[in-house]
Amino acid sequence: MVSMGNQQQCQIITATAALFLAVLGILLLVVPNNDIKEPPEFMYGIVLDAGSSHTAMFIYKWPADKQNGTGIVSQHSECEAKGGGISSYAGVRGGAARSLEECMEKALKEIPKSRHKLTPVYLGATAGMRLLNIFKPKESDDVLKEVGDKLKTYPFSFKGATILSGQEEGAYGWVTANYLLENYIKYGFVGQWLSPGRDTVGALDFGGASTQITFVTKQTVENKDNLMKLRLYGQDYQIYTQSFLCYGRDQVLLRLLAHLITTQGSDSSIVHPCYPADYNHSMKLGSVFDTPCNKRQTPYKPDDNLKIKGTGNYNQCMGNVSRLFSFDRCSYSKCSFDGVFQPNITGNFMAFSGFFYTHSFLQKAAGITITSPADLEDAVRVVCNMSFQEMSNIDRNQGNRLKDYCAVSVFVQVLLVNRYGFDDLSFPHIFFQKKAGDTSVGWSLGYMLSLSNLLPAENVLLRKALSSGTWSVLILLFSVLLIMALFFLWRAIRILLLVINPEDIKEPAQLMYGIVLDAGSTHTSMFIYKWPADKQNGTGIVSQHSECQVKGGGISSYSGVRGGAAHSLEECMEKAIQEIPKSRHKLTPVYLGATAGMRLLNISKPKESDEILKEVGDKLKTYPFSFKGATILSGQEEGAYGWVTVNYLLNKFIKYGFVGQWLSPGRDTVGALDFGGASTQITFVTKQTVENQDNLMKLRLYGQDYQIYTQSFLCYGREQVLLRLLAHLITSQGSDSSIVHPCYPADYNHSMKLGSVFDTPCNKRQTPYKPDDNLQIKGTGNYNQCMGNISHLFSFNHCSYSKCSFDGVFQPNITGNFMAFSAFFYTHLFLQRAAGITITSPADLEDAIRVVCNMSFQEMQNLFPDEGNHLRDYCADSILLRVLLINGYGFSDLSFPHISFQGKADDNSVGWSLGYMLSLSNLLPAENVLLRKALRPDAWRLPELGISNGEDLKETLTNCTEPLKAIDQFQAENGILLPTLQSALPFLDLHGTPRLEFHQSVFDELRDKLMERVATIAEGKEEDRYVKLEELLEKSFPLVKMPSIQPVVMQVLKHLPKVPEKKLKQVMADKELYKVCAVEVKRQIWQDNQALFGDEVSPLLKQYIVEKETALFSNDLSILHNFFSPSPKTRRQGEVVLKLTQMIGKNVKLYDMVLQFLRTLFLRTRNVHYCTLRAELLMSLHDLDISEICSVDPCHKFSWCLDACIREKFVDAKRARELQGFLDGVKKGQEQVLGDLSMILCDPFACNTLVLSTVRNLQELLSQDALPRDSPELLLLLRMLSLGQGAWDMIDSQVFKEPRMDLEVVTRFLPAMMSIVVDDYTFTVEQKLPSEEKTSLTYPTTLPETFSRYIQENRVACEIGLYYALHIAKQRNKNALQRLLPGLVDTYNDMAFGDIFLHLLTGHLTLLSDEFGSEEFCTAVFDNFLLTSFSSKENVHRHSLRLLNHLHQKVLASFLETLMKTLEPPKQSSESVKELYTLLKEKLEASKKSPPEPEEAPSLDLGLHPVTVPPTPSTPTTPV
Repeated sequence: MVSMGNQQQCQIITATAALFLAVLGILLLVVPNNDIKEPPEFMYGIVLDAGSSHTAMFIYKWPADKQNGTGIVSQHSECEAKGGGISSYAGVRGGAARSLEECMEKALKEIPKSRHKLTPVYLGATAGMRLLNIFKPKESDDVLKEVGDKLKTYPFSFKGATILSGQEEGAYGWVTANYLLENYIKYGFVGQWLSPGRDTVGALDFGGASTQITFVTKQTVENKDNLMKLRLYGQDYQIYTQSFLCYGRDQVLLRLLAHLITTQGSDSSIVHPCYPADYNHSMKLGSVFDTPCNKRQTPYKPDDNLKIKGTGNYNQCMGNVSRLFSFDRCSYSKCSFDGVFQPNITGNFMAFSGFFYTHSFLQKAAGITITSPADLEDAVRVVCNMSFQEMSNIDRNQGNRLKDYCAVSVFVQVLLVNRYGFDDLSFPHIFFQKKAGDTSVGWSLGYMLSLSNLLPAENVLLRKALSSGTWSVLILLFSVLLIMALFFLWRAIRILLLVINPEDIKEPAQLMYGIVLDAGSTHTSMFIYKWPADKQNGTGIVSQHSECQVKGGGISSYSGVRGGAAHSLEECMEKAIQEIPKSRHKLTPVYLGATAGMRLLNISKPKESDEILKEVGDKLKTYPFSFKGATILSGQEEGAYGWVTVNYLLNKFIKYGFVGQWLSPGRDTVGALDFGGASTQITFVTKQTVENQDNLMKLRLYGQDYQIYTQSFLCYGREQVLLRLLAHLITSQGSDSSIVHPCYPADYNHSMKLGSVFDTPCNKRQTPYKPDDNLQIKGTGNYNQCMGNISHLFSFNHCSYSKCSFDGVFQPNITGNFMAFSAFFYTHLFLQRAAGITITSPADLEDAIRVVCNMSFQEMQNLFPDEGNHLRDYCADSILLRVLLINGYGFSDLSFPHISFQGKADDNSVGWSLGYMLSLSNLLPAENVLLRKALRPDAWRLPELGISNGEDLKETLTNCTEPLKAIDQFQAENGILLPTLQSALPFLDLHGTPRLEFHQSVFDELRDKLMERVATIAEGKEEDRYVKLEELLEKSFPLVKMPSIQPVVMQVLKHLPKVPEKKLKQVMADKELYKVCAVEVKRQIWQDNQALFGDEVSPLLKQYIVEKETALFSNDLSILHNFFSPSPKTRRQGEVVLKLTQMIGKNVKLYDMVLQFLRTLFLRTRNVHYCTLRAELLMSLHDLDISEICSVDPCHKFSWCLDACIREKFVDAKRARELQGFLDGVKKGQEQVLGDLSMILCDPFACNTLVLSTVRNLQELLSQDALPRDSPELLLLLRMLSLGQGAWDMIDSQVFKEPRMDLEVVTRFLPAMMSIVVDDYTFTVEQKLPSEEKTSLTYPTTLPETFSRYIQENRVACEIGLYYALHIAKQRNKNALQRLLPGLVDTYNDMAFGDIFLHLLTGHLTLLSDEFGSEEFCTAVFDNFLLTSFSSKENVHRHSLRLLNHLHQKVLASFLETLMKTLEPPKQSSESVKELYTLLKEKLEASKKSPPEPEEAPSLDLGLHPVTVPPTPSTPTTPV
C-alpha cells in the first residue's frame, strides 16, 4: 500500500510539473510581443511659479512615449525661492534674478547632466506681476527681462518668462486638480494607463491678488473670454474660467481699509469692525493706496500714520465687505458680480490655497464642522467675536496675521455663497484641500501638462518577436501538453485518495512568555515577550506582548531609600500576573537587567548597589514566576543586545515567508548607535580583526553566527556629559558661585546646587567644596565656545592600537548602514524641526547646530512650548552628537548618509531588552508538540444540538471493523469533509499543512461571512428579514457560551429590533454575556429595567461632576483658559456625554430616564452642573441628527438657538427675538416644559452668556444715553436669567409658572449700577488727564445703597453685580475693585462665595498682580472679602490658597506672613486644602533661595466691548 502511494505521488509530481510547463508556455506565447517598446530616459521640465508673495520652482518629469499626445507628468521636486515674489523687486536692480539662483543650482544637481539641454524652463508670473504691469509697466518689463537673462545663463532650454492671464491661471489650476485626482487618466491593474471615465471637479483658487473659479459646463458660455478648450489624454474639455483681479486676500484687505477710510472720513484713525475688539494697529497711509486696486481720488500724505482700532462686529464687517462687490450691472442672462457672466454651478469642486487655510482655521477656532452655508456663517460669527488673545491661543505661529481672519472669513462667505451661488445643495460638494495626491495644488503642474504636448517624443526602441506561423505551432503543442497533464494529474490524485490514511493533526503548543525589567538610569520599564515553544534554528520567534513604565526614577535613584526600589516595581508586576495566563506563570522566566545608572552606583557606592539588587531580587521572588536573577549588564552587553533588537525588528535575521514559514532573508545587518543618560554605545558587524578582545562578541541567532564589534562609553551619556561640562566650566572659570555657559541660550539664567554637579563618579572634584552652595549660570549662546568646551571632554591624544575612536579605545573602520536611536533620534529630530534643515551630511548637521545655538530660549519655547527647561540643553546635546559621530566614531561625507535616525523600528521602541530575551530564549526548553484528532475543544456542547462529538468518534472507531470507511462515513455525516473541500485536502497533506489549521481557517471564514450575512439581512428590505434572524437565533443561542460561536449569536441579537424576552432575561442573568453584548441589546434590557440602567449611568454622572469641580479648582490660574473657555461642541466631545449619547441611541424612553435622573440629582444636590449636562446631552443628540428624540423634546429648538449664543458668548438681536418667540410660544396645558427650560437656562454656561450680554447691553445704553426699560433685548435677558435662577424652586414645587420679574431691578438697580459705571469711568479718565487739567474730583468709597440692597435680596441683580466685578478686574481698575469687593461680602445666598465666581475672580486678579504689593489692595481682597468667610466655607479657603500659589511672589512680604498664619489648615480640613497649603510653603521656601524674574500678566477678553459714556460737564467723551 505504501509502495503504491509512493508511485502515485511520483505521478502527481510529474504531472504537476508538466501542467506548470504547459501553462507557462501558453502564457509566454499569448503576451503581445510583435514589437516590444523599451521606454527611453525620462524627460524633464522646469516651471517657475512667480506668485505675488513668493516664487516656487517645480521640476517635473515624464516618459518620452506620451499617452494620447500628452506626457504622463509627475512632480520630481520643488524649491521655494527665498524672499518675496519677483514683483516685489521692482526698482531693485538684479534682485529678482538673484532670488532664483539657489533653486536653479538645485535643478542643475537634480536633473541628469545628459538631459540638461533637452530640459525646457518656463517662468510664469501671476497676479502680482499683472498688477505691476498695470501700475508700472516699464518696471514690469524690466523685471521679466532681468529674470529671462538670468535663466538663459543656465544649460537648460529657456522657453520664456511671461505673465499668465487670470483665465490661464484658473484653467491650469483646474487641470492640476483633476490630474492629481486621476480624473483624466489612471494606471490600471493590467499595467496600462486607462481613462477612468470620471467627472471632473471644479477648481476654486484664492491667492494674494486674485481669485479664480473654473469648471466644466454644458451650458452656453455667453462671454467667450470665459471659455477655454483643452485637449488632454485624447479628450476634449470645454471649461468656464474667470479670474477676479484685486479679489485676492491681500488686495481685499487693502481695499477694505481704503473703503473704511473713505466712509469714516479720516486719514488718521478708523474703527475696523473686522479686527478683534482688543486689537489696535497702525500703518503708513501709503501702504493702503500704493496698489492699482485702490484708486484714491483725493490727495493724501503717504508717510502719515493710520491708527486702526478693532471692534469685532460681525454684522458691520459683513456690510463693509459686501460693499466691495458690485451688483449694479449685468449684460448677460446671469452674473456672479462686477458684471461677469457665470453659468450655474454644477458638480464637485476643490477649493485650495487661501480657501483651504481660511476654512481650516475656521473649523479649528470655532470647533464646527462646516458642511453648509449655515455652518459657515456660524463659524465666521464665532471667529469675528473672538479676541486677538483667544486667536493667539489657538494658533501661536500666525502672529499678526490672525487679525485678518474675520475679514477674510466674511469675504469667503460672501464670495462662495452670495456671489458664486453655492447653496445648501451645492456647498457640501466643495472639498477644501491643501494637497491632492500629496502634491500641493497650483497652476504650474497643469501648465506643464499642457506644454508637454509640444515636447518631442524620443524614438521608441523595437525588438523582433516570433512570427505568426511559429507562434501557432507552439501554442498547439503547449495546449496538447496541458490536456495530457491534467488527465494524468486527475487520474493519480483519484488513486491516491483511495489509499491515503487520515493523518493526525498538529496543534501548536501554548505560547511561552518571558519578562525583562530594563532598569535604566532614569526609569525602569517592564517588557513581556512571547514566543512559540517549537523554536526556529534554536532561537524562539520572540515578539513583544506588552510593556509597562514603572513610576518614579530608576532603581539607582532609591539608593539609601529602604524598600523604595522594590516597591516601585509592584504595579507593573501585578499587570504581568493579569496578562500572562495562569497556567504559564511557573514557566515564565523573569530577568532584571540594570544598565549605566547602576554601573555608576556600583563604582561610587558598591554596598548600596548590592543592597538594591538584593532588594529587588527578593521582591521578584515573591511573584509566581521563575525568577532568573537581577544583574548589572556590562556596557558591551547593553550595546550588543541593542544591536540584536534593531536587526530583529528590521527582519535582518529572519522573516515570515509567503509560503507560511520563517525564512532567513540573507540581508546585511545594520549597526546600532545608542545614546542613553549615562552611557553611549556603538555596535556593528565587522570583518576586520578586532584588536581588543573586550570589544568582540559572538552570537548565534536563527542558525547563523555573527561576530560584532561593540563598545560602551560610560560617562558619555547625555546627562553625565552635561554634568561633566558644568564641572569643566566651573574648573576653567575658577568660580563655585557663578559661571558663564556658552551652550545655554543667551537669554537663559539658571541656578542649581553645587553638589548636584559633583555627586557622580564621572566628575572627580579634587578640591573641597560646599555641596549646598548655589551655582548661578548665565547663558551666552556661543557655538564656537560651546564646541571647544565639549571637545575638551574627549581625549584624542593617545592610542595603543592601529586605530582608535577616542579615550584610547580601539575601533575598526565604519562599514554598512546604522540605526541611531534613543537620544540620538530625539536630538536629530529637534535639530531638523528647529533649524528647518534636512540633515543628510556633516555640513548639514553643523549648519543646523549653529542655528539652534544661536536661538534665544524664548524662540525655542515658541517653537516647542511643551519641552520646558529641557530646551536649554539642546545646543550642548547637538554639539555632543556632532563630536561623537564625526570626530569620535569617524562618520564622513560618504558614511553619514547611511545613518538612519529612528525612534522606533516596526512600531517597537528600540532597546537592549528584546535582544536580551532573543538570546536568553535559547536556554528555555521547547515543549513537545501535542498531537490529537481534529476536534475543537468546545465540541462538548455539540450533543445538545444533536451533533456528534469526540466521544462519538471514539465509540465509532472502537466498534468498527474497517476504520477507514468509518472515518469517511463519520466525516461525511457530520459535515467535516464537505464535497467542496475534499479535493483540496491531498494538496494540503503534500505541503504538510495540518488539516485542523485548514478546517479552522474555513470555519473562521464561514463565521465571518455568516456575520456579514446577518448584517445584510437586517439592513435589507425583505418583510420576513427579522423572522429569518429569529430562526437563526433559536438555532445558535444554545452555543452562545462557545467562544467561537458567540460572535455570531451576538451579531444576531444586535440586529433584532425586538429580542425575545426569554433571551434578554438569559443575557441579563449571565454577567459575562451581559458584558459582551452590544449596546443595542442592552438598550432593550434597560428600557424595562430602570434600576439596572441607573447602575450603568450613575458612575458616569459622578464622573461628570468630578470633572467639572476639578476644572473649577485647577491649580493653573490661566486667565486665558478658564472654566468657560471650551466651546459647546468641544464640551460635547467629553467622555461622559459621548457614552450617554451612545447608551441612549434613538430610545426616547432611555432619554427620559436620564432626564429624570438629572432632575432628581439637581433637586437633591442643587448642583448646577447637572443642568449643563442636560443641555449638552440634548445638543449631542442634535449633532448626531437623532430626530426621534430631538423632535419630541420641546426644548430642542430653544436649546439649539441658545447653544449658538453660548458659542459666540453673546445674544444678538436676531437670536433674542427667536428665544423670546420660544418662551412666548409655551401653550396653556404645556407649562411643564418651563421646568426643563429653566434647567437649561440654569446651566452656568447659559447664565454666563446671558449676564455678559446684559453688561454689554448696559454699556451700549450708556453710550446712547438711554434707560434700561427702553431696551427690549435687555428685558428679555433679565427674563431668561430670572427663569434660570428659579429652576430649583420650580422643579421642587412642581408649580410650572414663569417667575415674575422684579421691575425695580430695571427701574432702580440697573440705573444704580450704571451710576457706578459712570463713576468708575469718570475717575479713570480723570487720572489720565495732565495735572493742569485735573479737577478736585474724589473717588467715592461706598456703593449706592440701592445697589447693595439689591445684590443682597435679588439673585438676578446679584449675578449682574458679580459679573461687573469681573469686568472691572479685567480693566485693571484697582480703585473700582477696592470699592466693590467689600460690598460683595453680603450677597444673595452667598453667591459671591460660589465656586464659579471665585474661580473666575482669582483668574482675573492675576491681571492686577503688581497691585498686590500694596497693603491697601491686599486688605481689600483678603481682609475685606475672602477672609470674611474662609473659616466657615472650605471652598473659599481653597480658592484663597489657589490665588496665593499663583501670586505669592507679588504679595507684600509682611502681609504674606500674616496670611500664611491665618490660612494654615486646621486638622479637620480636607486633603486638597492641606496639599495646596504645603505646595505654597514649598514655593515660598524655594523663592527665598532663588527669587524668580518678574512676569508680565497677559490680558483677558471676557467678551465685553468698550463703549462710549455720555459726556458730563467734567467728563470728555472717550471709549471705556
